[in-house]
Order: sequence, then structure tokens, then C-alpha cells
Amino acid sequence: QEQVIRSLPRDVVLMADFARGGSKTILGKERIIDEYSLSYPGPSPRFTRSMAVARKRGMRMAAKLQIGTTHELATVPNLPLIGSIYDKARAMRRIRVHDFMGCWNFGNMLTANTTALARFLDAPRLAPREKALRDFAKNYLPGCDAKGVARAWDLFAGAMDFYPFTIPFIYHSPINYAAAFPIEPGPLRKGPVGRSWMHDKVRGDELEQTFGAFTLPEIIEGLRHLTARWWEATKVFLAATAMCEGNHAREERNSVQFAAHSFQSTWNIYRAYPLRQEWKKSNLDLLRPILEDELAHLPELVPLLESDERLGFHSEAQHRMVTPGGVKKKVRRLRALAGARAGVRSP
Repeated sequence: QEQVIRSLPRDVVLMADFARGGSKTILGKERIIDEYSLSYPGPSPRFTRSMAVARKRGMRMAAKLQIGTTHELATVPNLPLIGSIYDKARAMRRIRVHDFMGCWNFGNMLTANTTALARFLDAPRLAPREKALRDFAKNYLPGCDAKGVARAWDLFAGAMDFYPFTIPFIYHSPINYAAAFPIEPGPLRKGPVGRSWMHDKVRGDELEQTFGAFTLPEIIEGLRHLTARWWEATKVFLAATAMCEGNHAREERNSVQFAAHSFQSTWNIYRAYPLRQEWKKSNLDLLRPILEDELAHLPELVPLLESDERLGFHSEAQHRMVTPGGVKKKVRRLRALAGARAGVRSP
């Protein structure tokens, strides 16, 4: 965009996306980050090149960020990637970017994420990463095991390294409403699943448009690792905040658990898909463990949804995509189809 930047008045503040145009290795391949991202700290090469042109002309630079959550999972109040937020703040301080837009039309609830960015940017001197995360945990979650909380935040970030980040997946996969999305033991009904950021009243069950730069086996493998690692981090976080009282601890516990259930249901939807693409009666035996896995974890989500109306709500759609009633309906349907009872979770 050099020619565009050079054509702007010098008193314009140039705002550029901090992540868009970056890349990261996911499942052994370099993938393009072409949206807001919490799993990729930035700044992207595109941002730094734009900044260089602007500053050469004496223009002020601002960063476009989404701090609460992104299309990576937009129906959770926040993705608790506090380490990544620290990295964003450290980079902004290093390159002297003092202005930013921190939300869009979703991802704008006040949570640990928004508070953390403010603390890291406002600190007279930014502490080393590990100390900064522990200090923030002590302050935001009084009574917690700060070391355990910081470890959980790092584990969440490690889990997100397996997220299949590609525009078709984040814009069209059922991840935002996966916990309420049915898995039928039969052939595909046909028709795309639709937009992930809007309340499309008619949704099919074809997933091809969501693959993007990934193959279906890669998406299944990535979601398997993401789900298992996120549950591991969730256990660490819950243990580290067990003695914490107050809204901050309750809300953060709810967010990390809702994300875990969302990732697990998304993994189950995708690993059921090959069986439904080439459906035959014998595939039911292969599908049954997937249905049982859904039945094992979804009942645990219902009380969370009943106690916290933020969960499952998509601000851009202005619609709660995952509701207690929707999950209960799915559970009833799965029990009728599979003839299974809830068992032990096995991501």
C-alpha cells in the first residue's frame, strides 16, 4: 500500500491491522494469517512495512486489534491468551505504537484480556513475560495460584497453535455454534453450513467451503490436538483458581470451559464428516463413539450456559447461537439416535 500511504495527508493517523499479512506454522506448514488473531501476536510484516512508509513521512501510526476474541471463536467472551496479549503489548511498546483500536463489532466485552492489555501498555516499565503474567494473575484473580494460572495461559496458547487458521474456516465453519449443531447418523442433507458470523436460519451440513488452505484430515488432526490441549489447560486453570471468589474468576472459568466444549464439538463434527460423505449402514458403528463423545461432555455445558448469558452470544449477529435449550435438544436427539449414555470424555 506504499502508493496509497504516500498519497495521504501527513496529518492523517494511519491505522493498520496488527496481525493481517502475518504467517505461522500450523501442522507443519506455513499458513497465512489474514484476519484479526489472538493466536498470532504480530506485528505482521505488512504492518511493519506500512509503518515504515508512514513514519518516513512523519505520520502517526495506530494498530487495529481485537483483544477480547476474534473469529477464531467469536461466541466466547474472551479467548484467554494473556501471553499473546503480553507479546502484542511488548511489540507495540518496542516499536512505539501508542494508539490502537481494540475491538470491532464483537469481541468487545470487558474481561481479563482487555484489562491485561491496558496494564501491559500502561506499566511504566514492562516486566519480563513470566513475572508480568503472574503479577497480573495475582491482581486480577485474588487468591489464585498465580504460577498455575500463568501456566494455564501458556497452555491455552500452545493449544491454539493447532487451530486451523484460514479464512474459509473462521468465516464458515460451525465453530461458533458447534455445541448446538446436530450430527446426524446418515448421509449429508446437502447445502453449505452458512456464515459463522450471522444467524443463518437455514444451515446445511456440507463443510467443503470451510477447508481453505487445509485438507479435511489436517483440520481433524488440528482440532484433535487443540481440543486435548485446551482441556488440559482448562484443568490447570480451574485448579489454580479454585480458591478464587468474585466475578472475575467465575467469568474466566466460564469462558475457558465454554471454549473447550466448543472446540470438542467442532472436532466431533469434522471427524464425523467423512463417515457421512460416503454413508453406509456399517458406518454407524464407526460414528457411535463420536456421538457418545458428544454425549459425554455436552451435559456439562448446560449449567454454564444457564448461569452466564454471555456464553454463546455473537455480538455481530446480535444472536445467542448456543443456548441451554439448543444443547439440551441436541443431547436428547443424540441419546435417541445412539442409544448411548454419557460416559468419560476422551479427546
